[in-house]
Amino acid sequence: MRKVETRERIIKKAIDLFYQKGFAKASIRDLVKALKLTNAAVYNHFKSKDHLLYVIIDRMQSLYFERVNPISEQYDNPLDKLKNIIRQHTSLAIENKKGLKVFFDDMGQLSPKFRREIITQERNMYKLLKTQLMELQKKGLLRPVNIPLATFCCFGMLNWSHRWYKKNRGLTVEEVGSGIVDIFLYGILNKEKSANMQNSNKKK
Repeated sequence: MRKVETRERIIKKAIDLFYQKGFAKASIRDLVKALKLTNAAVYNHFKSKDHLLYVIIDRMQSLYFERVNPISEQYDNPLDKLKNIIRQHTSLAIENKKGLKVFFDDMGQLSPKFRREIITQERNMYKLLKTQLMELQKKGLLRPVNIPLATFCCFGMLNWSHRWYKKNRGLTVEEVGSGIVDIFLYGILNKEKSANMQNSNKKK
């Protein structure tokens, strides 16, 4: 039990250090000092700093699939699936903002071996979201759009939320998720007024 607790302490503190300093500038020495452990205690759980970063990033991806995979069983309608995937992704990104920042800022620091494993999971995340959009397209619920582009746009909206979201600034996590669902799926323009504006410009 103590071994598991020590491993979790190391991971949690490493996320804090990598979040504050960046992976390149944070050292095992910093980690050891912050935790009041020995070098041997850290290396007993992680072969290297690179391995520790891999574990953190892999954990972020695992959390994503733990949240998202059950949605496929809960909902038959692809629109409901997509809406709830977006909500869960948003919630996960905001709740784990430090881990997500490490994920995006430091993923490129991984060794080629670890990087390949992470990329494989990234592709699975992409495929899962892309599949829902393709299902909507098959049912005629989408206007003509480039599905890969739409998939990356959705990821861009979702993965940026952890950067700007602040508690007590007027929006709950649930409201952010619902807002992204609304904006991504339905846009921001008032169709009638924007159409009138375009027609007015043409007449001029």
